[in-house]
Amino acid sequence: MMMANPLLIPFIYGKPVPWDHFIGREGTLQLIFSNILNGQSTAVVGEPHMGKSSVLQFLNSERARAAFLPESARRWMFIDLDCHNLNDRHYQPANFWKQVLDDLALLYRNQMIHAQIEMVRQSDYQNFALLRLFEQIGRKDRRVVLLLDEFDTLLDHPSFNGSAFFATLRAISSNSGGLVLVTATRLELAEMNRRTQKINPTGSPYFNTLNEIPLHCFSPDEITRVLDHALSRTVVTFSETDRDYIRRTSGGHPFLVQAAAAALYQAIGLSKLGRGRYDFADRQLLDQADVLFNDLWSRLQEGTQTGLHAMARMHAREEKSPAEGAADALPMVWSDLKELVNTGLVEETDRASGTLCRDKFWRISAESFSRWIVEQAPPPMAPASQRTPKQEEQIARLSDLMKAHSDRLFQLQLKEARLGTNADPSIAIEIQEIEQAITALKQQIQELSR
Repeated sequence: MMMANPLLIPFIYGKPVPWDHFIGREGTLQLIFSNILNGQSTAVVGEPHMGKSSVLQFLNSERARAAFLPESARRWMFIDLDCHNLNDRHYQPANFWKQVLDDLALLYRNQMIHAQIEMVRQSDYQNFALLRLFEQIGRKDRRVVLLLDEFDTLLDHPSFNGSAFFATLRAISSNSGGLVLVTATRLELAEMNRRTQKINPTGSPYFNTLNEIPLHCFSPDEITRVLDHALSRTVVTFSETDRDYIRRTSGGHPFLVQAAAAALYQAIGLSKLGRGRYDFADRQLLDQADVLFNDLWSRLQEGTQTGLHAMARMHAREEKSPAEGAADALPMVWSDLKELVNTGLVEETDRASGTLCRDKFWRISAESFSRWIVEQAPPPMAPASQRTPKQEEQIARLSDLMKAHSDRLFQLQLKEARLGTNADPSIAIEIQEIEQAITALKQQIQELSR
């Protein structure tokens, strides 16, 4: 089968999907473009690999504007910035605005606006000059749509985490009529407002003018369309059993859908049959998803980890659900549980197949996540009451270090995916070193938790 060569696998994961391969999310797009049309800013919120960057890339495409803004597309000037690329500690808000206005000057050929841009540059990008520029743009019935990927990373940037930058951005996008924001963040707006409360103790929250739109997992229909679109360029077909495997193992999580489909495509190319096909895909998928699961796991609280271990073991052994009075057996944290549901990894179910928590029954809906917990996740920690203060301190320190490593690993892998063959070899070396460090830290935490 000619297209069975692994190099020709048509499924894309680990980096944003190009706009011409973008499938689904119609409801999300409708809300975002409605906000843009009404001059309202938007925050697209979701965990890594839920498709936030893909949504922003699609917004910046002619295809999207032709579909959602056909009669007024010329009014809107789209400018995109990836805030991950601004992590140089010497990068200043003035550099940010220079980048925005340089792009604006190329998009908007208007003598008066160009003169105003020059005045902003001469002022060294002072707040009043920026506000006046975007007011002029608004009076001309034009708007800049600023797409800011990984926007929440600026909260930790030494040059941006003061009050001036976020206050300026809020004021211009709210009052000028010439600027609309579309941000992509991992953090919910409530958490971003909480984190900036120290620098803004009495004023209105910086981010309460954005409408939050959470990204959820793919629906069954979207999964079908993603698979059909990718396979339409090949001679390979997926049977209904293959498609059911992808739905069950991914839970609809966008990264897992694509990675599971890629693993299955490779298994078919290697002429794997029967159960062997799915065993091969299972192994491939767990390798690809290990960083994603580790990153998510490191952010969950201990009670949630304990509850997920119980769910995964019950699924593996097909045990019966605990009795109705055993709600305390799963001390899961509601914010964690909500996050897991939004990403498609856990879902509400009936009593016969679920585990009781907070007066409802739940199960792990992505079978790959359940397998990872049983086979690779660190075991639940001993209750805090059974650990010494020194153990608590060591576990906290190691957990913080593992979180920092996971964050760095995610950034490097994203950078490597975007650069492709142009990536510096040192990136691959650092990725390997960080993966080894994370494995060692997991083992140390596991020993301390026994």
